[in-house]
Amino acid sequence: MPVEIQKLTAGTSAKTTRAPTMGNARKTYSSRILFVAAEMGNTVFIVELIRLYPDLIWKVNDNNQSIFHIAVKHRHEGIYNLLYEIGSMKDLITPLRDENDNNMLHLVGTRANRNRLEDVSSFV
Repeated sequence: MPVEIQKLTAGTSAKTTRAPTMGNARKTYSSRILFVAAEMGNTVFIVELIRLYPDLIWKVNDNNQSIFHIAVKHRHEGIYNLLYEIGSMKDLITPLRDENDNNMLHLVGTRANRNRLEDVSSFV
């Protein structure tokens, strides 16, 4: 792991599993920096991390959500669009359910943050 990434993730708990499942997802503790980047929409950082460490796409947070679930929840289409680049693995990530039994489609249907709605132009 490059020194810069080690400095960024220092102090975070980083237990990992190969593929998240409902049975073991609650026992995993993901790198916080990855999910903060997804929440903030930092696509460049996430692309670089995934390029160096492809297994990061399988990481889930404490709510059993992947970085793609976080991106959908916060309406960051740049990160969500990375799903198209990972091929058939997206079919294993998109149906993953969080601790509230919501999959990615449910998160799309939730109401967007007020700040995010202000960025959308409308005729009203």
